[in-house]
Amino acid sequence: MQFIAVIFILLLGNLVSPSLAHTRRKDVGNLLPIIKGLKFGYISRSGRIVVKPQFDSARVFSEGLARVEINGRYGFIDSSGRTAIKPIFNMANDFSDGLSAVKIPDGSCALCGEWVYINKAGQVVIHTRPIAGASNYVGDFSEGLASFYSKVGQPDFPRNLPYGYIDKHGKVVIPAKFGYAEEFHEGLAAVAKDFMRTAWGYINQQGEYTIGPRFSEVGDFQDGLAHVRIGGKWGYIDKAGQMIIEPQFEQASPFSEEYALVKLKNKFGYIDKSGTVVISPQFEWASDFSEGLAVAKLGAKTGYINKEGKFAIQLHFEADEYDSFSGGIAQVLVRYKVNYPFKIGYIDTKGSFIWKPTI
Repeated sequence: MQFIAVIFILLLGNLVSPSLAHTRRKDVGNLLPIIKGLKFGYISRSGRIVVKPQFDSARVFSEGLARVEINGRYGFIDSSGRTAIKPIFNMANDFSDGLSAVKIPDGSCALCGEWVYINKAGQVVIHTRPIAGASNYVGDFSEGLASFYSKVGQPDFPRNLPYGYIDKHGKVVIPAKFGYAEEFHEGLAAVAKDFMRTAWGYINQQGEYTIGPRFSEVGDFQDGLAHVRIGGKWGYIDKAGQMIIEPQFEQASPFSEEYALVKLKNKFGYIDKSGTVVISPQFEWASDFSEGLAVAKLGAKTGYINKEGKFAIQLHFEADEYDSFSGGIAQVLVRYKVNYPFKIGYIDTKGSFIWKPTI
Protein backbone atom coordinates (compact mmCIF):
# COMPACT_ATOMS: atom_id res chain seq x y z
CA MET A 1 0.00 0.00 0.00
CA GLN A 2 2.95 2.35 0.48
CA PHE A 3 3.54 2.13 -3.28
CA ILE A 4 -0.03 3.35 -3.89
CA ALA A 5 0.56 6.41 -1.74
CA VAL A 6 3.69 7.33 -3.66
CA ILE A 7 1.97 6.93 -7.03
CA PHE A 8 -0.89 9.08 -5.77
CA ILE A 9 1.47 12.01 -5.17
CA LEU A 10 3.15 11.58 -8.55
CA LEU A 11 -0.19 11.56 -10.36
CA LEU A 12 -1.37 14.74 -8.67
CA GLY A 13 1.94 16.44 -9.30
CA ASN A 14 3.19 19.92 -8.52
CA LEU A 15 3.19 19.74 -4.74
CA VAL A 16 5.90 21.12 -2.49
CA SER A 17 7.53 18.60 -0.19
CA PRO A 18 8.85 19.75 3.18
CA SER A 19 12.26 20.53 1.65
CA LEU A 20 13.47 22.45 -1.40
CA ALA A 21 10.93 23.24 -4.10
CA HIS A 22 11.77 23.05 -7.81
CA THR A 23 10.56 24.69 -10.98
CA ARG A 24 7.13 23.37 -11.86
CA ARG A 25 5.02 23.53 -14.97
CA LYS A 26 1.37 24.30 -14.32
CA ASP A 27 -1.41 26.66 -15.26
CA VAL A 28 -3.39 29.08 -13.15
CA GLY A 29 -6.47 27.29 -14.44
CA ASN A 30 -10.12 27.60 -13.56
CA LEU A 31 -10.42 23.96 -12.46
CA LEU A 32 -8.63 22.19 -9.62
CA PRO A 33 -8.41 18.41 -9.12
CA ILE A 34 -10.03 16.89 -6.05
CA ILE A 35 -10.72 13.35 -4.84
CA LYS A 36 -13.99 12.18 -3.37
CA GLY A 37 -14.98 8.57 -2.81
CA LEU A 38 -11.54 7.57 -4.19
CA LYS A 39 -12.43 9.08 -7.57
CA PHE A 40 -10.98 12.28 -9.01
CA GLY A 41 -12.95 15.22 -10.28
CA TYR A 42 -12.51 18.99 -10.54
CA ILE A 43 -13.81 22.00 -8.66
CA SER A 44 -14.00 25.66 -9.59
CA ARG A 45 -11.79 28.15 -7.80
CA SER A 46 -14.76 28.98 -5.60
CA GLY A 47 -14.93 25.37 -4.39
CA ARG A 48 -17.90 24.18 -6.48
CA ILE A 49 -17.75 20.75 -8.14
CA VAL A 50 -17.65 21.28 -11.92
CA VAL A 51 -16.52 17.85 -13.12
CA LYS A 52 -17.97 15.08 -10.97
CA PRO A 53 -15.47 12.62 -9.47
CA GLN A 54 -15.11 9.84 -12.05
CA PHE A 55 -11.41 9.47 -12.86
CA ASP A 56 -8.87 7.06 -11.37
CA SER A 57 -6.30 9.87 -11.33
CA ALA A 58 -6.18 13.49 -12.45
CA ARG A 59 -3.53 16.16 -12.75
CA VAL A 60 -3.46 19.93 -12.72
CA PHE A 61 -3.90 21.75 -16.02
CA SER A 62 -0.93 22.37 -18.30
CA GLU A 63 -1.35 24.56 -21.39
CA GLY A 64 -5.13 24.36 -21.15
CA LEU A 65 -5.45 20.57 -20.84
CA ALA A 66 -5.32 18.18 -17.90
CA ARG A 67 -4.34 14.51 -17.96
CA VAL A 68 -6.91 12.09 -16.55
CA GLU A 69 -6.98 8.30 -16.16
CA ILE A 70 -9.82 5.83 -16.67
CA ASN A 71 -9.26 2.08 -16.31
CA GLY A 72 -5.52 2.36 -16.77
CA ARG A 73 -5.71 4.54 -19.88
CA TYR A 74 -4.86 8.24 -20.11
CA GLY A 75 -6.50 11.08 -21.99
CA PHE A 76 -7.08 14.82 -21.54
CA ILE A 77 -9.93 17.14 -20.62
CA ASP A 78 -10.25 20.82 -21.48
CA SER A 79 -10.92 23.72 -19.11
CA SER A 80 -14.68 23.21 -19.42
CA GLY A 81 -14.29 19.64 -18.20
CA ARG A 82 -15.10 18.07 -21.56
CA THR A 83 -13.01 15.25 -23.03
CA ALA A 84 -10.50 16.78 -25.43
CA ILE A 85 -8.48 13.63 -26.16
CA LYS A 86 -9.96 10.21 -25.45
CA PRO A 87 -8.23 8.02 -22.82
CA ILE A 88 -6.50 5.48 -25.06
CA PHE A 89 -2.84 5.77 -23.99
CA ASN A 90 -1.10 3.59 -21.42
CA MET A 91 1.27 6.42 -20.49
CA ALA A 92 1.05 10.19 -21.00
CA ASN A 93 2.93 13.33 -20.00
CA ASP A 94 1.50 16.81 -19.52
CA PHE A 95 1.41 19.13 -22.52
CA SER A 96 4.52 21.26 -22.95
CA ASP A 97 5.40 23.50 -25.88
CA GLY A 98 2.11 22.44 -27.48
CA LEU A 99 2.87 18.70 -27.52
CA SER A 100 2.46 15.74 -25.18
CA ALA A 101 4.52 12.55 -25.11
CA VAL A 102 2.17 9.55 -24.92
CA LYS A 103 2.63 5.82 -25.33
CA ILE A 104 0.34 3.90 -27.68
CA PRO A 105 -0.22 0.38 -26.30
CA ASP A 106 0.76 -2.51 -28.56
CA GLY A 107 -0.85 -5.27 -26.48
CA SER A 108 2.38 -7.07 -25.61
CA CYS A 109 2.35 -5.87 -21.98
CA ALA A 110 0.57 -3.33 -19.81
CA LEU A 111 3.06 -0.53 -20.42
CA CYS A 112 4.50 -1.64 -23.77
CA GLY A 113 4.14 0.39 -26.94
CA GLU A 114 5.67 3.26 -28.88
CA TRP A 115 6.25 6.72 -27.48
CA VAL A 116 4.78 9.33 -29.81
CA TYR A 117 4.06 13.05 -29.54
CA ILE A 118 0.53 14.30 -30.05
CA ASN A 119 -0.84 17.80 -30.58
CA LYS A 120 -3.86 19.23 -28.77
CA ALA A 121 -6.18 17.68 -31.33
CA GLY A 122 -4.85 14.27 -30.32
CA GLN A 123 -3.07 13.78 -33.66
CA VAL A 124 0.28 11.98 -33.73
CA VAL A 125 2.90 14.38 -35.08
CA ILE A 126 6.13 12.53 -34.17
CA HIS A 127 6.90 8.80 -34.05
CA THR A 128 9.95 8.08 -31.88
CA ARG A 129 10.58 4.38 -32.56
CA PRO A 130 12.99 5.06 -35.47
CA ILE A 131 14.95 7.36 -33.16
CA ALA A 132 14.70 5.76 -29.74
CA GLY A 133 13.84 2.15 -30.55
CA ALA A 134 12.03 0.45 -27.68
CA SER A 135 13.20 3.10 -25.22
CA ASN A 136 11.11 3.66 -22.13
CA TYR A 137 11.89 7.39 -22.05
CA VAL A 138 11.33 10.53 -24.08
CA GLY A 139 11.34 14.02 -22.58
CA ASP A 140 8.92 16.92 -22.74
CA PHE A 141 9.46 19.68 -25.29
CA SER A 142 10.94 22.89 -23.94
CA GLU A 143 12.07 25.79 -26.11
CA GLY A 144 11.46 23.69 -29.23
CA LEU A 145 13.57 20.65 -28.28
CA ALA A 146 12.95 17.42 -26.36
CA SER A 147 15.48 14.97 -24.98
CA PHE A 148 15.34 11.27 -25.78
CA TYR A 149 17.01 8.06 -24.64
CA SER A 150 18.05 5.96 -27.60
CA LYS A 151 18.38 2.19 -27.78
CA VAL A 152 19.29 2.42 -31.47
CA GLY A 153 22.93 1.81 -32.40
CA GLN A 154 24.29 2.37 -28.90
CA PRO A 155 27.48 0.70 -27.65
CA ASP A 156 27.18 -1.75 -24.79
CA PHE A 157 26.83 -0.70 -21.17
CA PRO A 158 28.67 0.94 -19.44
CA ARG A 159 30.12 3.00 -22.28
CA ASN A 160 26.78 4.09 -23.70
CA LEU A 161 25.90 7.78 -23.94
CA PRO A 162 22.32 7.45 -25.09
CA TYR A 163 20.78 10.92 -24.57
CA GLY A 164 20.21 13.48 -27.34
CA TYR A 165 17.56 15.92 -28.58
CA ILE A 166 14.94 16.10 -31.32
CA ASP A 167 13.05 19.09 -32.73
CA LYS A 168 9.31 19.38 -33.35
CA HIS A 169 9.67 17.76 -36.77
CA GLY A 170 11.06 14.62 -35.12
CA LYS A 171 14.52 15.31 -36.49
CA VAL A 172 17.56 14.51 -34.36
CA VAL A 173 19.27 17.88 -34.00
CA ILE A 174 21.67 16.92 -31.21
CA PRO A 175 22.87 13.29 -31.53
CA ALA A 176 22.81 10.92 -28.58
CA LYS A 177 26.16 11.60 -26.92
CA PHE A 178 25.38 12.46 -23.30
CA GLY A 179 25.01 10.40 -20.15
CA TYR A 180 21.86 12.36 -19.30
CA ALA A 181 20.06 15.39 -20.72
CA GLU A 182 17.73 17.86 -19.05
CA GLU A 183 15.25 20.32 -20.57
CA PHE A 184 16.32 23.61 -22.14
CA HIS A 185 15.78 26.71 -20.03
CA GLU A 186 16.78 30.19 -21.11
CA GLY A 187 18.64 28.75 -24.11
CA LEU A 188 20.79 26.24 -22.20
CA ALA A 189 20.35 22.65 -21.06
CA ALA A 190 22.17 20.78 -18.31
CA VAL A 191 23.79 17.56 -19.52
CA ALA A 192 25.92 14.86 -17.92
CA LYS A 193 29.16 13.99 -19.68
CA ASP A 194 29.19 10.33 -18.60
CA PHE A 195 26.71 7.61 -17.75
CA MET A 196 27.57 7.85 -14.04
CA ARG A 197 26.52 11.54 -14.15
CA THR A 198 29.63 12.61 -12.26
CA ALA A 199 30.36 15.67 -14.43
CA TRP A 200 27.68 18.15 -15.48
CA GLY A 201 27.81 21.14 -17.81
CA TYR A 202 25.55 23.15 -20.11
CA ILE A 203 25.02 23.05 -23.87
CA ASN A 204 23.35 25.38 -26.36
CA GLN A 205 20.76 24.31 -28.93
CA GLN A 206 23.52 23.33 -31.34
CA GLY A 207 24.73 20.73 -28.82
CA GLU A 208 27.92 22.66 -28.04
CA TYR A 209 29.21 23.05 -24.51
CA THR A 210 29.04 26.68 -23.46
CA ILE A 211 29.87 25.76 -19.87
CA GLY A 212 32.15 22.75 -19.57
CA PRO A 213 31.23 19.65 -17.55
CA ARG A 214 32.89 20.38 -14.23
CA PHE A 215 30.09 20.32 -11.68
CA SER A 216 28.96 17.46 -9.44
CA GLU A 217 25.30 18.43 -9.73
CA VAL A 218 23.38 21.27 -11.35
CA GLY A 219 20.01 22.97 -11.68
CA ASP A 220 18.28 24.72 -14.57
CA PHE A 221 18.89 28.36 -15.42
CA GLN A 222 16.23 30.66 -14.09
CA ASP A 223 16.39 34.45 -13.97
CA GLY A 224 19.86 34.25 -15.54
CA LEU A 225 21.45 32.11 -12.84
CA ALA A 226 21.77 28.39 -12.14
CA HIS A 227 22.65 26.61 -8.91
CA VAL A 228 25.56 24.19 -9.14
CA ARG A 229 27.36 21.90 -6.73
CA ILE A 230 31.11 21.60 -6.46
CA GLY A 231 32.12 18.94 -3.98
CA GLY A 232 29.65 19.19 -1.13
CA LYS A 233 28.62 22.85 -1.52
CA TRP A 234 26.21 24.74 -3.77
CA GLY A 235 26.71 28.11 -5.42
CA TYR A 236 25.38 30.02 -8.45
CA ILE A 237 26.80 30.67 -11.92
CA ASP A 238 25.78 32.96 -14.77
CA LYS A 239 25.41 31.95 -18.41
CA ALA A 240 29.10 32.57 -19.05
CA GLY A 241 29.90 29.95 -16.44
CA GLN A 242 31.27 32.53 -14.01
CA MET A 243 30.72 31.81 -10.33
CA ILE A 244 28.50 34.67 -9.14
CA ILE A 245 27.75 33.33 -5.66
CA GLU A 246 30.50 31.13 -4.24
CA PRO A 247 29.68 27.55 -3.22
CA GLN A 248 28.78 27.67 0.46
CA PHE A 249 25.30 26.22 0.84
CA GLU A 250 24.26 22.74 1.91
CA GLN A 251 21.31 22.90 -0.50
CA ALA A 252 20.08 25.46 -3.01
CA SER A 253 17.14 26.09 -5.35
CA PRO A 254 16.52 28.27 -8.41
CA PHE A 255 15.79 31.96 -8.03
CA SER A 256 12.10 32.74 -7.90
CA GLU A 257 10.77 36.29 -7.55
CA GLU A 258 14.35 37.51 -6.96
CA TYR A 259 14.94 35.22 -3.95
CA ALA A 260 16.51 31.77 -3.74
CA LEU A 261 15.95 29.23 -1.00
CA VAL A 262 19.19 27.91 0.52
CA LYS A 263 20.25 25.77 3.44
CA LEU A 264 22.97 26.79 5.91
CA LYS A 265 23.83 25.01 9.15
CA ASN A 266 20.86 22.70 8.65
CA LYS A 267 18.35 25.58 8.43
CA PHE A 268 16.60 27.13 5.45
CA GLY A 269 16.63 30.82 4.53
CA TYR A 270 16.79 33.07 1.45
CA ILE A 271 19.38 35.04 -0.49
CA ASP A 272 19.16 37.67 -3.23
CA LYS A 273 21.13 37.70 -6.49
CA SER A 274 24.14 39.32 -4.85
CA GLY A 275 24.35 36.39 -2.46
CA THR A 276 23.24 38.52 0.47
CA VAL A 277 21.10 36.74 3.04
CA VAL A 278 17.73 38.50 3.03
CA ILE A 279 15.86 36.09 5.30
CA SER A 280 18.09 34.41 7.84
CA PRO A 281 18.30 30.59 7.83
CA GLN A 282 15.89 29.62 10.60
CA PHE A 283 13.27 27.34 9.11
CA GLU A 284 13.10 23.57 9.37
CA TRP A 285 11.88 23.48 5.77
CA ALA A 286 10.56 25.96 3.25
CA SER A 287 9.66 26.47 -0.43
CA ASP A 288 10.36 28.91 -3.24
CA PHE A 289 8.44 32.18 -3.28
CA SER A 290 5.32 32.34 -5.43
CA GLU A 291 2.96 35.32 -5.49
CA GLY A 292 5.01 36.88 -2.70
CA LEU A 293 4.56 33.95 -0.32
CA ALA A 294 6.52 30.83 0.60
CA VAL A 295 5.48 27.96 2.83
CA ALA A 296 7.76 27.40 5.84
CA LYS A 297 7.97 25.66 9.19
CA LEU A 298 9.51 27.28 12.27
CA GLY A 299 9.18 25.33 15.48
CA ALA A 300 5.49 24.85 16.15
CA LYS A 301 4.51 27.31 13.41
CA THR A 302 3.67 26.21 9.88
CA GLY A 303 2.35 28.64 7.31
CA TYR A 304 3.25 31.06 4.54
CA ILE A 305 5.84 33.77 5.06
CA ASN A 306 6.20 37.07 3.20
CA LYS A 307 9.44 38.49 1.84
CA GLU A 308 10.26 39.97 5.22
CA GLY A 309 10.39 36.45 6.62
CA LYS A 310 7.28 36.98 8.74
CA PHE A 311 4.29 34.66 8.81
CA ALA A 312 1.54 36.23 6.71
CA ILE A 313 -0.61 33.11 6.98
CA GLN A 314 -0.36 30.84 9.98
CA LEU A 315 -2.05 27.51 9.37
CA HIS A 316 -4.05 25.92 12.14
CA PHE A 317 -3.96 22.42 10.74
CA GLU A 318 -1.22 19.93 9.93
CA ALA A 319 -0.65 18.66 6.41
CA ASP A 320 1.94 16.39 4.84
CA GLU A 321 2.37 18.37 1.62
CA TYR A 322 1.90 22.08 0.86
CA ASP A 323 1.73 23.66 -2.59
CA SER A 324 2.85 27.15 -3.51
CA PHE A 325 0.13 29.72 -4.16
CA SER A 326 -1.06 30.01 -7.73
CA GLY A 327 -3.82 32.46 -8.55
CA GLY A 328 -4.44 32.99 -4.84
CA ILE A 329 -5.05 29.31 -4.07
CA ALA A 330 -2.73 26.61 -2.69
CA GLN A 331 -3.25 22.86 -2.61
CA VAL A 332 -2.53 20.80 0.52
CA LEU A 333 -2.42 17.08 1.15
CA VAL A 334 -3.46 15.68 4.53
CA ARG A 335 -2.70 12.06 5.42
CA TYR A 336 -5.84 9.94 5.72
CA LYS A 337 -4.17 7.07 7.53
CA VAL A 338 -0.85 5.26 7.40
CA ASN A 339 -0.02 3.67 4.04
CA TYR A 340 -3.08 5.17 2.36
CA PRO A 341 -3.53 7.94 -0.23
CA PHE A 342 -3.76 11.52 0.96
CA LYS A 343 -6.80 13.76 1.24
CA ILE A 344 -6.74 16.80 -1.08
CA GLY A 345 -7.70 20.28 0.07
CA TYR A 346 -7.33 23.89 -1.07
CA ILE A 347 -6.80 27.09 0.91
CA ASP A 348 -7.01 30.78 0.06
CA THR A 349 -4.58 33.52 1.04
CA LYS A 350 -6.27 33.83 4.43
CA GLY A 351 -5.49 30.20 5.18
CA SER A 352 -9.18 29.26 5.00
CA PHE A 353 -10.32 26.16 3.14
CA ILE A 354 -12.20 26.65 -0.09
CA TRP A 355 -12.28 22.84 -0.24
CA LYS A 356 -11.67 20.83 2.91
CA PRO A 357 -9.41 17.78 2.42
CA THR A 358 -11.39 14.82 1.11
CA ILE A 359 -10.66 11.38 -0.19
